[in-house]
Amino acid sequence: MELNGSVGSKNYKKLPFEIVSIDEASKERVLLYFKGPFAGLLQVGPEKWIMPKQYSQCAEKLYNFEARSDDIWITTYPRSGTTWTQEMMWLLCNDLNYEAAKETVLGARFPFFEMNALMVDENSSDDETVRLKKFLPPSPLDVLPEMTSPRFIKTHLPIKLMPHDVLSKGCKIVYVARNPKDVAVSYYHFVKNPAFSYTGNFEEFADFFIDNLVIWGSHLEHVKDAWNRRNDSNVLFLFYEDLLIDLENSLKKLASFLGRPLCDKDLPDLMEHLNIDNFKDNNSVNMKDVMEKGGSKWSFIRRGRIGGNQEMTAEISKKFDEWTDEQLKGTGIRFNC
Repeated sequence: MELNGSVGSKNYKKLPFEIVSIDEASKERVLLYFKGPFAGLLQVGPEKWIMPKQYSQCAEKLYNFEARSDDIWITTYPRSGTTWTQEMMWLLCNDLNYEAAKETVLGARFPFFEMNALMVDENSSDDETVRLKKFLPPSPLDVLPEMTSPRFIKTHLPIKLMPHDVLSKGCKIVYVARNPKDVAVSYYHFVKNPAFSYTGNFEEFADFFIDNLVIWGSHLEHVKDAWNRRNDSNVLFLFYEDLLIDLENSLKKLASFLGRPLCDKDLPDLMEHLNIDNFKDNNSVNMKDVMEKGGSKWSFIRRGRIGGNQEMTAEISKKFDEWTDEQLKGTGIRFNC
């Protein structure tokens, strides 16, 4: 996969983190339940972010991607309200052009930076991988250099693993953090998609989640990495729960950060557009066409709510509470739920 000039030789930097294989016992455990591209077999950096084996093929290209100072990024841990917030950001920066948003799918307006590199092994002849590749858009590393500014870019990489240019050039970064219990349940349903082929139940997935053996690594390390930059002028740290509970003021805060102040008269239409029931039926964001082409009835956008997950039994909930309390001790991070 070539970068088409998106890596500048003057700014080239060697990776400042080590990439190693997970231990054999963990590898055996992962491969017992994860049959598809979400099998995390690599550990990255001292935080031990978890990535699939394809990551090693493109890590330096991703790290040396040439950013532009007016790029606008969203980075989240998976299933943290990413798609919802992307739509907010794009509309705010494009004069609330609902028609243009409807005509072009979100993935084209807001490319997923590491999508092909992380989710598809281009050399694989595996039948499921070959089938999946048919429905994926072109590699963002090929598309992004040709896009006009400002570019909108989505990533699930923690800020430490994002291109070094992003930080040095002061690109705007929006980070959304969500309660780990809701993230875990939503992530479980996501990987149950036939294309991703997780074969276990939720109790087993919860153990993978807490033990840092799912793709993109420890959820709470991901959140803490962004939290430590929350006071940077180019970073806006948001809680998903605050977005749900007080969408009006959250939109005003987001609009101010993006330099696109929001008029009160525009709020009703925008909030109606973002209503979760309307959002789930919006074909420009719900990936319905991709799912149908792939022969799946799986839903990309699920409940979009806080708590109330039947999968989260009292026993599993207690385990999450103890893990969260230990991981967040002394950080000041509090999830509003």
